[in-house]
Amino acid sequence: MKKIYVVVMVAIMTLGMSFKAQAIENPWNTGTIVANAHVGFFPGIGGSVSADYVLVNSWWKGHFTVGGYVNGVTYSNGTSYYGVNTRFHRNSFSVLPRATYGLNITKDFEVHAGVMTGICFINSYYTSNVLNEHFDAVRTYGFEYGTFVGCRYFFTPNFGVSAEACVSSYYVPYLNAGITLKF
Repeated sequence: MKKIYVVVMVAIMTLGMSFKAQAIENPWNTGTIVANAHVGFFPGIGGSVSADYVLVNSWWKGHFTVGGYVNGVTYSNGTSYYGVNTRFHRNSFSVLPRATYGLNITKDFEVHAGVMTGICFINSYYTSNVLNEHFDAVRTYGFEYGTFVGCRYFFTPNFGVSAEACVSSYYVPYLNAGITLKF
């Protein structure tokens, strides 16, 4: 039993040192700009564009970026009760500055996590099939904040794919996937 324990511990330490050696590789220099174009899902369907500027490239074995996130989402949900169909519609538009910490696992694969905060503009209204009713729109705005985790894989030095999972106070989609460009 002792031999198995020693073998497992040596294997874990070897993997840990290998991971650490790969994580130190940081091909993103200060001043690099990484732009993303995503399609978002849940709730609703939307699109987003974000950009990150590498502010520090050797901070705690990774890179620290600042940037921005712009997103538009449309959401629709309906109910039917005794032949009356009612639908709730929501359109939102968010502008959010963000800060990200990223770690290059290899020169082609990067993982990141960050926070974002800003403002969200919301337009909500109801429609019904009874006399083609259209209930007045409610336009509002709110302070939005959220967190996200994601990854990027580069096929070439400047082009790749990316994905992010987000949790926010308003209407940023939970799952985002798309392309990424590095300048």
